[in-house]
Amino acid sequence: MIQCFNVGKRYVRGHEVIRDANLQIQQGQFVFLMGPSGAGKTTFLKLLLALEPLSEGQIVIDGRNLRRLPRRDIPALRRQVGMVFQDFKLLGSASVLKNVALPLEVVGRPSAYIQKKVHYILRFVGLEAKASLPCRQLSGGEQQRVAIARAVANDPKIVLADEPTGNLDECSSERVMELFKEIHFRGATVIVATHDARLPGLFPESRKVRIEGGRFHEDAPIGRQPCSGRPTGDPWL
Repeated sequence: MIQCFNVGKRYVRGHEVIRDANLQIQQGQFVFLMGPSGAGKTTFLKLLLALEPLSEGQIVIDGRNLRRLPRRDIPALRRQVGMVFQDFKLLGSASVLKNVALPLEVVGRPSAYIQKKVHYILRFVGLEAKASLPCRQLSGGEQQRVAIARAVANDPKIVLADEPTGNLDECSSERVMELFKEIHFRGATVIVATHDARLPGLFPESRKVRIEGGRFHEDAPIGRQPCSGRPTGDPWL
């Protein structure tokens, strides 16, 4: 699903965040990307989403080489990769329903389909009763669940999460991670970037990869085989 060959990323003044990094992630795996702040976790997720250009090397996602991908094809790639940002990036004045419906509206889904899809996803994240509220009125944990709902609205093959529990209490963190576990169960490849060493303990069968010195290091063996693939049809309906 994801192949990284000698990946490098440099910023201005030669600051090198990722260097000569190699990694392969199979379809259906659940991966924790570990490392302290500044290790390059967020940068790597941005590279996968084509929000940042590569400096060196190649990244291939589902057969698409990002180094050679025309700009006109980037939106199609991003529809296959759902992203949960650390700061949520929600429309604060818009309703919960509107925030989750937006990705579906962008790709031109029929309104009847959108209403049905959003209804089921909000039920999944436990926010159906708050669908009409502006997102700014929600708690941090609730906003994180809206962000997750929005990320999976288009049934992405890959779901990325950048420090999804960084600003949450322990109870909210566990609830959010259970959502990712369910998303993985439904067939998605999930990559969670975190500095919280407790989280992999909630998923002993997950894969743990560290970023250290700009390179990837396997921290623990894969505890089980990856999922055989996404369910047929729409997994939310």
